[in-house]
Amino acid sequence: AGAFAGTNSGTISNCVNEKSPVYGYAYGGGITGKNFGSIQNSANKSTVSADYYNGHAGGIAGSNTKNISNCSNSGTISYSGTSGQYNYIGGIVGDNSGSVVSCKNTGAVTGIYAGGIVGYATAGSVQKSSNSGTIRGYNIGGIVGYVKSSISNCANYGNLSGDSYGASGGIAGYMTGSTT
Repeated sequence: AGAFAGTNSGTISNCVNEKSPVYGYAYGGGITGKNFGSIQNSANKSTVSADYYNGHAGGIAGSNTKNISNCSNSGTISYSGTSGQYNYIGGIVGDNSGSVVSCKNTGAVTGIYAGGIVGYATAGSVQKSSNSGTIRGYNIGGIVGYVKSSISNCANYGNLSGDSYGASGGIAGYMTGSTT
């Protein structure tokens, strides 16, 4: 589910979701649930949540395989289910294997793999992005909760409130990739 598209394979630019809360059973995004295209110069100001035990929620996209640039989120992004072994919750993207560049999050983010920019980064990169929102959960990071890819030129100014059994870090909670 997304305020503008459930799935995007084209280009979305200069769009703002101001008042439409998004609830996605498996994928929820303030702009699109799943992004296979390009999203640029867009913003989310509303709440976004996913409920499925493997839910993906992001201020811009629940999942991203291509390109997101110059986007921002100020809405609250969360996992709303009662249980969940894995959920990927990010201020910009829940699960990323594409490129996220020059994005900013100021909203609160809560989840099992939660990050100010990306919840779970399986591939791709996160560059030139910043977070000042509060991040809560298990395996959380100011920029990315769980990283298997790369992070470069990013900054976190937000507070972290992690579970005592999970990993928490100003930039990355749990990392197997690289950061510069």
